[in-house]
Amino acid sequence: MNHKQGQGGWMSIKADMEKAYDRVEWCFVLKVFELFGFSRKWINWIAQCISTSYFSILLNGSPFGNFCPTRGIRQGDPLSPALFILCSEVLSRLFSREESLGRLKSIKVGRDAPSISHLLFAYDLLLFGKATLQEATILDECLGKYMAWSKQKVNREKSSVHFSKNFRGQPVVAILDQLRLKKLPSKAKHLASLC
Repeated sequence: MNHKQGQGGWMSIKADMEKAYDRVEWCFVLKVFELFGFSRKWINWIAQCISTSYFSILLNGSPFGNFCPTRGIRQGDPLSPALFILCSEVLSRLFSREESLGRLKSIKVGRDAPSISHLLFAYDLLLFGKATLQEATILDECLGKYMAWSKQKVNREKSSVHFSKNFRGQPVVAILDQLRLKKLPSKAKHLASLC
């Protein structure tokens, strides 16, 4: 992204999802399965898988009590990555919809490369776009909707924005304020700043 040329600037956002697996609401997981057209039988199976776990704590070296969580999917469970990916698809579709409406611009890292507007990982999101207050607002709205629905949360302390070299000045402050994120220090590196 440091080599991007042309009118205006570009930004990449590295957003860290706080306790990604632990925060997902079960009703959101089940609603996602319903919206993707899974049968009621499948949805009931998934509900049983995610809602029947119990935990106990060690108190003075001995197991104590059984606690049933009310949300979250278990890390280490072979089913959990697939559940998480399906839930993340909702966020991906929010971004893709805004891109198809022309409200978000994607970035090309090479002449023959595909356009990229977002990359989603288990704990991190990488978002790319024009460095405008309008795009920052739309990205923030998409994240806000997803967080309200899923109860996921962006850890703003571990998240940051990187701007292309040709973008400076007052708009940077407005974008950072809108996103409630900090600017990535110029010497720092993360995947989104390598483009």
